[in-house]
Amino acid sequence: MAVQFMDSCDHYDQDAYITLKWNESFFGTHSTASGRNGRGLNLDSTGQVSKSLTYQAGWVIGWAINIGTQTSGTFGNDFYYRASHAGDTTLFSIYGEGDGSVSLYAGNGRHNLIQNSGANGFFLKGNIWYWFEVKFSLSGSSNISVTAAFQVNTQPWASGTGSTDIDVNDLLLRTAKVNFHTFHPAGSSPTGTIIDDIVIADQSGGSIHDFFGDTALGVLFPRADIPTPAWVAVGGTTSTLFDHVNDQFAETNDDTIYIQSHTIGDAANFAWQPTTVPAGGSIIAVHYGVLARKDAEGGRSFEQTVGPSGSPDQVSPPWFPGDSYSYFFFAMDVDPATGLPWTEVGFNATDFGVKLLS
Repeated sequence: MAVQFMDSCDHYDQDAYITLKWNESFFGTHSTASGRNGRGLNLDSTGQVSKSLTYQAGWVIGWAINIGTQTSGTFGNDFYYRASHAGDTTLFSIYGEGDGSVSLYAGNGRHNLIQNSGANGFFLKGNIWYWFEVKFSLSGSSNISVTAAFQVNTQPWASGTGSTDIDVNDLLLRTAKVNFHTFHPAGSSPTGTIIDDIVIADQSGGSIHDFFGDTALGVLFPRADIPTPAWVAVGGTTSTLFDHVNDQFAETNDDTIYIQSHTIGDAANFAWQPTTVPAGGSIIAVHYGVLARKDAEGGRSFEQTVGPSGSPDQVSPPWFPGDSYSYFFFAMDVDPATGLPWTEVGFNATDFGVKLLS
Protein backbone atom coordinates (compact mmCIF):
# COMPACT_ATOMS: atom_id res chain seq x y z
CA MET A 1 0.00 0.00 0.00
CA ALA A 2 1.05 3.57 -0.58
CA VAL A 3 -1.80 5.99 -1.26
CA GLN A 4 -4.31 5.64 1.57
CA PHE A 5 -6.63 8.61 1.01
CA MET A 6 -7.28 11.28 -1.60
CA ASP A 7 -9.77 14.16 -1.66
CA SER A 8 -10.34 16.40 -4.67
CA CYS A 9 -12.97 18.40 -2.71
CA ASP A 10 -14.72 18.90 -6.06
CA HIS A 11 -18.01 17.27 -4.98
CA TYR A 12 -18.49 19.31 -1.80
CA ASP A 13 -21.71 20.95 -2.89
CA GLN A 14 -23.08 20.07 0.56
CA ASP A 15 -21.25 20.35 3.89
CA ALA A 16 -22.63 16.94 4.93
CA TYR A 17 -20.30 15.20 2.50
CA ILE A 18 -17.29 16.56 4.40
CA THR A 19 -18.27 14.83 7.64
CA LEU A 20 -18.93 11.61 5.72
CA LYS A 21 -15.38 11.55 4.32
CA TRP A 22 -13.40 12.82 7.31
CA ASN A 23 -13.35 11.40 10.84
CA GLU A 24 -13.50 14.87 12.35
CA SER A 25 -14.62 18.15 10.84
CA PHE A 26 -14.60 21.25 13.02
CA PHE A 27 -16.08 24.18 11.15
CA GLY A 28 -14.90 22.70 7.86
CA THR A 29 -17.28 23.87 5.11
CA HIS A 30 -17.37 23.68 1.36
CA SER A 31 -16.64 26.78 -0.65
CA THR A 32 -18.74 27.94 -3.56
CA ALA A 33 -15.68 29.63 -5.04
CA SER A 34 -13.79 27.84 -7.77
CA GLY A 35 -11.08 25.55 -6.58
CA ARG A 36 -7.45 25.63 -7.48
CA ASN A 37 -6.84 26.61 -11.12
CA GLY A 38 -10.57 27.23 -11.50
CA ARG A 39 -11.44 23.53 -11.20
CA GLY A 40 -14.36 22.30 -9.13
CA LEU A 41 -14.74 23.31 -5.49
CA ASN A 42 -12.52 23.42 -2.43
CA LEU A 43 -12.59 23.07 1.35
CA ASP A 44 -12.93 26.19 3.44
CA SER A 45 -11.10 24.85 6.48
CA THR A 46 -11.59 27.68 8.94
CA GLY A 47 -11.41 24.98 11.61
CA GLN A 48 -9.79 21.62 10.90
CA VAL A 49 -10.43 18.25 9.31
CA SER A 50 -8.89 14.97 10.48
CA LYS A 51 -8.60 11.48 9.07
CA SER A 52 -7.77 8.15 10.75
CA LEU A 53 -5.88 5.67 8.55
CA THR A 54 -3.77 2.54 8.94
CA TYR A 55 -0.81 3.02 11.29
CA GLN A 56 2.52 3.59 9.52
CA ALA A 57 5.98 4.81 10.52
CA GLY A 58 6.47 6.87 7.36
CA TRP A 59 4.19 9.15 5.35
CA VAL A 60 4.17 11.43 2.29
CA ILE A 61 1.49 14.12 2.32
CA GLY A 62 0.59 16.64 -0.37
CA TRP A 63 -2.09 19.33 -0.53
CA ALA A 64 -2.84 22.69 -2.08
CA ILE A 65 -3.41 25.68 0.18
CA ASN A 66 -4.30 29.34 -0.27
CA ILE A 67 -4.04 31.36 2.96
CA GLY A 68 -6.36 34.08 1.67
CA THR A 69 -6.04 37.64 2.96
CA GLN A 70 -3.71 36.87 5.85
CA THR A 71 -0.83 39.28 6.20
CA SER A 72 2.45 39.31 8.06
CA GLY A 73 1.83 39.02 11.79
CA THR A 74 -1.30 36.86 11.44
CA PHE A 75 0.26 33.82 9.78
CA GLY A 76 1.39 32.06 12.91
CA ASN A 77 0.18 30.76 16.25
CA ASP A 78 -1.18 27.49 14.90
CA PHE A 79 -0.48 24.54 12.63
CA TYR A 80 -1.08 23.68 8.98
CA TYR A 81 -0.72 19.92 9.49
CA ARG A 82 -0.05 17.53 12.34
CA ALA A 83 0.43 13.78 12.63
CA SER A 84 -0.71 11.99 15.74
CA HIS A 85 -0.62 8.56 17.30
CA ALA A 86 -4.25 7.44 17.85
CA GLY A 87 -5.35 11.05 17.55
CA ASP A 88 -4.20 12.20 20.99
CA THR A 89 -0.37 12.28 20.99
CA THR A 90 1.10 14.58 18.34
CA LEU A 91 4.47 13.41 17.04
CA PHE A 92 5.04 15.82 14.14
CA SER A 93 3.65 19.23 13.10
CA ILE A 94 4.00 21.91 10.44
CA TYR A 95 3.39 25.40 11.82
CA GLY A 96 2.98 28.80 10.25
CA GLU A 97 5.05 31.56 11.87
CA GLY A 98 4.20 35.24 12.22
CA ASP A 99 6.67 36.31 9.52
CA GLY A 100 5.16 33.96 6.93
CA SER A 101 7.80 31.26 7.26
CA VAL A 102 6.92 27.61 7.88
CA SER A 103 8.43 25.44 10.64
CA LEU A 104 8.72 21.70 11.16
CA TYR A 105 8.41 20.49 14.78
CA ALA A 106 8.91 17.15 16.52
CA GLY A 107 6.71 16.25 19.48
CA ASN A 108 3.56 17.82 20.88
CA GLY A 109 2.99 21.37 19.66
CA ARG A 110 6.10 23.52 19.16
CA HIS A 111 8.21 21.09 21.16
CA ASN A 112 11.49 20.70 19.25
CA LEU A 113 12.16 22.72 16.10
CA ILE A 114 13.48 20.64 13.20
CA GLN A 115 13.95 23.55 10.79
CA ASN A 116 12.31 26.82 9.73
CA SER A 117 11.85 27.66 6.03
CA GLY A 118 12.88 31.27 6.67
CA ALA A 119 16.45 30.10 7.18
CA ASN A 120 16.41 29.13 3.49
CA GLY A 121 14.50 32.21 2.31
CA PHE A 122 10.89 30.97 1.97
CA PHE A 123 7.97 33.09 3.25
CA LEU A 124 4.27 32.73 2.41
CA LYS A 125 2.21 35.46 0.75
CA GLY A 126 -1.55 35.99 0.81
CA ASN A 127 -4.00 35.04 -1.96
CA ILE A 128 -1.57 32.66 -3.67
CA TRP A 129 -2.03 28.93 -4.22
CA TYR A 130 0.84 26.78 -2.94
CA TRP A 131 1.44 23.05 -3.25
CA PHE A 132 2.66 21.81 0.15
CA GLU A 133 4.38 18.45 0.36
CA VAL A 134 5.99 16.78 3.35
CA LYS A 135 7.74 13.45 3.80
CA PHE A 136 8.46 12.21 7.31
CA SER A 137 9.32 9.02 9.16
CA LEU A 138 9.54 7.95 12.80
CA SER A 139 12.25 5.86 14.44
CA GLY A 140 13.49 4.89 17.87
CA SER A 141 11.83 3.35 20.90
CA SER A 142 12.70 4.90 24.25
CA ASN A 143 12.82 8.28 22.47
CA ILE A 144 10.98 8.63 19.15
CA SER A 145 12.71 10.76 16.51
CA VAL A 146 11.19 12.41 13.43
CA THR A 147 13.08 12.83 10.16
CA ALA A 148 11.20 15.20 7.85
CA ALA A 149 11.52 17.15 4.60
CA PHE A 150 9.17 19.90 3.45
CA GLN A 151 8.84 21.39 -0.01
CA VAL A 152 6.62 23.98 -1.68
CA ASN A 153 5.81 23.84 -5.40
CA THR A 154 8.34 20.95 -5.59
CA GLN A 155 11.16 23.15 -4.17
CA PRO A 156 12.71 21.95 -0.88
CA TRP A 157 12.69 24.53 1.94
CA ALA A 158 13.13 22.74 5.26
CA SER A 159 14.40 19.37 6.48
CA GLY A 160 16.13 17.63 9.36
CA THR A 161 15.68 15.35 12.36
CA GLY A 162 14.25 16.14 15.78
CA SER A 163 13.40 14.33 18.98
CA THR A 164 9.81 14.09 20.15
CA ASP A 165 10.95 13.26 23.70
CA ILE A 166 8.15 10.67 23.70
CA ASP A 167 8.68 7.05 24.75
CA VAL A 168 6.87 4.39 22.69
CA ASN A 169 5.73 2.79 25.95
CA ASP A 170 3.55 5.87 26.50
CA LEU A 171 1.66 5.24 23.23
CA LEU A 172 -1.36 3.05 22.63
CA LEU A 173 0.38 0.60 20.28
CA ARG A 174 3.79 1.02 21.95
CA THR A 175 5.35 1.58 18.55
CA ALA A 176 6.57 4.65 16.66
CA LYS A 177 3.71 4.94 14.18
CA VAL A 178 1.10 7.49 13.13
CA ASN A 179 -2.48 7.03 11.97
CA PHE A 180 -4.25 10.37 12.59
CA HIS A 181 -3.80 13.26 10.14
CA THR A 182 -5.16 16.77 10.75
CA PHE A 183 -5.23 19.73 8.34
CA HIS A 184 -5.74 23.28 9.59
CA PRO A 185 -5.39 26.75 8.02
CA ALA A 186 -3.08 28.16 10.75
CA GLY A 187 -3.05 31.88 11.46
CA SER A 188 -4.50 33.65 14.47
CA SER A 189 -7.19 35.27 12.32
CA PRO A 190 -7.59 33.15 9.16
CA THR A 191 -9.57 34.92 6.48
CA GLY A 192 -10.55 32.96 3.40
CA THR A 193 -8.04 30.13 3.86
CA ILE A 194 -8.91 27.22 1.56
CA ILE A 195 -7.36 23.82 0.85
CA ASP A 196 -7.72 21.48 -2.10
CA ASP A 197 -6.36 18.29 -3.70
CA ILE A 198 -5.29 16.36 -0.58
CA VAL A 199 -3.18 13.20 -0.95
CA ILE A 200 -2.12 11.03 2.01
CA ALA A 201 0.30 8.20 1.21
CA ASP A 202 2.45 5.97 3.37
CA GLN A 203 6.00 4.79 2.74
CA SER A 204 5.32 1.07 3.07
CA GLY A 205 5.82 0.36 -0.61
CA GLY A 206 3.86 0.62 -3.84
CA SER A 207 4.57 3.11 -6.58
CA ILE A 208 3.99 6.19 -4.40
CA HIS A 209 6.27 6.23 -1.36
CA ASP A 210 8.30 9.38 -2.02
CA PHE A 211 7.55 12.94 -3.10
CA PHE A 212 5.10 12.71 -6.01
CA GLY A 213 5.11 16.38 -7.01
CA ASP A 214 2.44 18.97 -7.71
CA THR A 215 -0.77 17.00 -8.19
CA ALA A 216 -4.31 17.86 -9.27
CA LEU A 217 -7.20 15.59 -8.36
CA GLY A 218 -10.57 15.21 -10.04
CA VAL A 219 -13.84 13.43 -9.33
CA LEU A 220 -15.39 11.14 -11.96
CA PHE A 221 -18.78 9.40 -12.03
CA PRO A 222 -20.36 6.42 -13.84
CA ARG A 223 -21.60 7.16 -17.36
CA ALA A 224 -23.13 3.84 -18.50
CA ASP A 225 -24.24 0.42 -17.24
CA ILE A 226 -22.01 -2.53 -18.30
CA PRO A 227 -23.58 -4.97 -19.02
CA THR A 228 -27.17 -5.12 -17.74
CA PRO A 229 -26.52 -4.99 -13.98
CA ALA A 230 -28.30 -7.19 -11.44
CA TRP A 231 -28.91 -4.37 -8.97
CA VAL A 232 -32.17 -2.39 -9.22
CA ALA A 233 -32.74 1.31 -9.80
CA VAL A 234 -35.09 2.81 -7.20
CA GLY A 235 -36.94 6.08 -7.76
CA GLY A 236 -36.39 8.52 -10.58
CA THR A 237 -37.73 8.22 -14.11
CA THR A 238 -35.29 5.72 -15.68
CA SER A 239 -34.45 2.03 -15.21
CA THR A 240 -30.73 2.54 -15.80
CA LEU A 241 -28.46 2.50 -12.75
CA PHE A 242 -25.57 4.78 -13.63
CA ASP A 243 -27.69 7.93 -13.51
CA HIS A 244 -28.94 6.94 -10.04
CA VAL A 245 -25.39 7.06 -8.66
CA ASN A 246 -23.92 9.83 -10.81
CA ASP A 247 -24.00 12.96 -8.67
CA GLN A 248 -24.21 15.16 -11.77
CA PHE A 249 -27.64 13.81 -12.71
CA ALA A 250 -31.00 14.81 -11.26
CA GLU A 251 -31.66 11.11 -10.70
CA THR A 252 -29.30 11.10 -7.70
CA ASN A 253 -30.78 11.90 -4.31
CA ASP A 254 -29.60 9.41 -1.67
CA ASP A 255 -32.70 7.84 -0.05
CA THR A 256 -35.08 9.02 -2.78
CA ILE A 257 -33.11 7.84 -5.82
CA TYR A 258 -30.49 5.08 -5.50
CA ILE A 259 -29.60 1.49 -6.46
CA GLN A 260 -30.12 -1.56 -4.28
CA SER A 261 -29.90 -5.35 -4.15
CA HIS A 262 -31.10 -8.01 -1.72
CA THR A 263 -29.63 -10.98 -3.60
CA ILE A 264 -26.21 -12.29 -2.59
CA GLY A 265 -23.85 -12.37 -5.57
CA ASP A 266 -25.59 -9.55 -7.46
CA ALA A 267 -23.12 -7.28 -9.25
CA ALA A 268 -23.40 -3.89 -10.93
CA ASN A 269 -20.64 -2.66 -13.24
CA PHE A 270 -20.24 0.74 -14.84
CA ALA A 271 -18.21 2.51 -17.49
CA TRP A 272 -16.90 5.78 -16.03
CA GLN A 273 -16.38 9.26 -17.28
CA PRO A 274 -13.01 9.39 -19.09
CA THR A 275 -9.99 11.20 -17.76
CA THR A 276 -7.48 13.22 -19.73
CA VAL A 277 -3.86 13.24 -18.58
CA PRO A 278 -1.91 16.40 -19.51
CA ALA A 279 1.16 15.95 -21.69
CA GLY A 280 4.05 14.78 -19.56
CA GLY A 281 1.73 13.94 -16.66
CA SER A 282 0.76 10.66 -15.05
CA ILE A 283 -1.94 9.09 -12.87
CA ILE A 284 -0.43 8.59 -9.42
CA ALA A 285 -3.37 6.56 -8.09
CA VAL A 286 -7.07 5.82 -8.38
CA HIS A 287 -9.25 6.26 -5.29
CA TYR A 288 -12.57 4.45 -5.77
CA GLY A 289 -15.34 5.58 -3.41
CA VAL A 290 -18.84 4.26 -2.73
CA LEU A 291 -21.45 5.92 -0.51
CA ALA A 292 -23.67 3.21 0.97
CA ARG A 293 -25.85 2.01 3.83
CA LYS A 294 -28.13 -0.93 4.61
CA ASP A 295 -31.86 -0.34 4.99
CA ALA A 296 -32.92 -3.08 7.44
CA GLU A 297 -31.76 -4.99 10.49
CA GLY A 298 -29.14 -7.70 10.13
CA GLY A 299 -25.66 -7.66 8.64
CA ARG A 300 -24.75 -6.85 5.05
CA SER A 301 -21.45 -6.80 3.21
CA PHE A 302 -20.30 -5.80 -0.26
CA GLU A 303 -17.07 -5.34 -2.20
CA GLN A 304 -15.88 -2.89 -4.81
CA THR A 305 -14.82 -4.53 -8.06
CA VAL A 306 -12.28 -3.35 -10.63
CA GLY A 307 -12.43 -4.94 -14.06
CA PRO A 308 -14.94 -7.09 -15.98
CA SER A 309 -18.11 -8.20 -14.23
CA GLY A 310 -17.85 -11.82 -13.12
CA SER A 311 -14.05 -11.90 -13.39
CA PRO A 312 -12.69 -8.67 -11.91
CA ASP A 313 -8.97 -7.97 -11.90
CA GLN A 314 -9.12 -6.85 -8.27
CA VAL A 315 -11.64 -6.49 -5.46
CA SER A 316 -11.61 -4.41 -2.31
CA PRO A 317 -11.74 -5.91 1.17
CA PRO A 318 -15.33 -6.67 2.21
CA TRP A 319 -17.19 -3.66 3.59
CA PHE A 320 -19.89 -3.82 6.24
CA PRO A 321 -22.26 -0.84 6.00
CA GLY A 322 -24.41 0.34 8.88
CA ASP A 323 -27.82 1.98 8.97
CA SER A 324 -26.40 5.43 8.20
CA TYR A 325 -24.51 6.46 5.07
CA SER A 326 -20.74 6.05 5.06
CA TYR A 327 -18.07 6.35 2.38
CA PHE A 328 -16.03 3.25 1.55
CA PHE A 329 -12.74 3.83 -0.27
CA PHE A 330 -10.37 1.58 -2.19
CA ALA A 331 -7.03 3.11 -3.24
CA MET A 332 -4.95 1.61 -6.07
CA ASP A 333 -1.48 2.80 -7.07
CA VAL A 334 -1.33 0.49 -10.07
CA ASP A 335 -3.74 -0.82 -12.69
CA PRO A 336 -4.70 -4.33 -11.44
CA ALA A 337 -5.09 -5.50 -15.04
CA THR A 338 -1.40 -4.90 -15.76
CA GLY A 339 0.35 -4.46 -12.41
CA LEU A 340 1.83 -1.24 -13.83
CA PRO A 341 1.07 2.44 -13.09
CA TRP A 342 -2.28 3.61 -14.38
CA THR A 343 -2.41 5.12 -17.85
CA GLU A 344 -5.09 7.26 -19.46
CA VAL A 345 -5.99 4.46 -21.87
CA GLY A 346 -6.00 1.85 -19.12
CA PHE A 347 -8.22 3.83 -16.78
CA ASN A 348 -10.70 4.80 -19.47
CA ALA A 349 -11.08 1.13 -20.45
CA THR A 350 -11.65 -0.13 -16.89
CA ASP A 351 -15.03 -1.01 -15.42
CA PHE A 352 -15.69 -0.29 -11.73
CA GLY A 353 -18.57 -1.81 -9.82
CA VAL A 354 -20.03 -3.32 -6.67
CA LYS A 355 -21.00 -6.86 -5.63
CA LEU A 356 -23.23 -7.90 -2.74
CA LEU A 357 -21.46 -10.51 -0.60
CA SER A 358 -23.91 -11.16 2.22
